[in-house]
Amino acid sequence: MSVALAAPACTDEKSESGAATADAVPDSPAGVDTARVTLDETRCYRSPHSVLLGPRVAQRNNGHPPGWIRLDSIRTQPEGPAQLVDATRAGLGAQWHRQGGDSLRIAAADDFLRVELLVSLRPDSLHGRATAFSDADVERDSADQLGPVRRSWELRAVRASCDSMPRTSLPS
Repeated sequence: MSVALAAPACTDEKSESGAATADAVPDSPAGVDTARVTLDETRCYRSPHSVLLGPRVAQRNNGHPPGWIRLDSIRTQPEGPAQLVDATRAGLGAQWHRQGGDSLRIAAADDFLRVELLVSLRPDSLHGRATAFSDADVERDSADQLGPVRRSWELRAVRASCDSMPRTSLPS
């Protein structure tokens, strides 16, 4: 079960003089190039687990780590587009919404898979809970009953360069 979606290119808005429209972000972690950050900043995060199906389990439906989360317009907007992508370039288009303070809800879905991330946005990371659901296949639950694929896991993802995020294989 995999879905692919193309990642839009990162672009920097510039003034007429050619200079970036905002200064570097002071809270950026080491290794993240913030020399040309725009007011509608895009941020990417890397998780050691799949962001589509979570950590590997003893079932046949597993994601492919590492997973990536891309949040567009995160600095200035109350909501915006996002992407969830695994190492195999399988991905889902998503939407993020501020829930108050530093909390975000990121939701993604297609005909086969629904994913929801409820996370705390920190300067260098995302921390929270993730859930995935699919009725396109079945697997055994803890009571050994067959049912839809359901996963829930603790999500941790560190900020990373968007240039290192895998590009998905289908056009947007």
